[in-house]
Amino acid sequence: MDLRTQMNKRPTVTIGVSVGAVLIVGILVLVVSGRSRQRPPSSETSGANCYYTADEGKTFEVGPWTLVPPYEKDGKTFVRMYKFLDGKTEKIGYLEKYTDQACAVLMAEEEGQAREMKMSELGFNGRVVKRPGEETWVDRTSEEGKAITEVMTSEGRGRAKPVFPK
Repeated sequence: MDLRTQMNKRPTVTIGVSVGAVLIVGILVLVVSGRSRQRPPSSETSGANCYYTADEGKTFEVGPWTLVPPYEKDGKTFVRMYKFLDGKTEKIGYLEKYTDQACAVLMAEEEGQAREMKMSELGFNGRVVKRPGEETWVDRTSEEGKAITEVMTSEGRGRAKPVFPK
């Protein structure tokens, strides 16, 4: 007896098996999508690295996005730096660091996936920003912080394009 004949003779079993298969596939989809949401982004800037500077952007270096600025290196304090393309010219849009409280929370986590998850959970909370050369750091989520991070072209015709480390 072939499978089609057996399925026709027992419609309730056929329906039960079909519903079970659909449920299993649905559960697998939920598990896989849930895991992908829990992973931290590879970078807030679409790459694995970010720019960092200790001198308002005059010089910079590239490092992993998981560094927690401000951090000390070679006797200098580094913060994250965001570069943008204005026409054909690259410019420093703004600088960013974590607040003391956010740093404490992040540094309490073991380096690696636990810290990356905590960074993702914080999102923009616990970060302060400023333009190069300015003295005052402001909350990134405030209206003033949002204005700083919305880098416009020098002609004012739209947003400047972000430049990511290669």
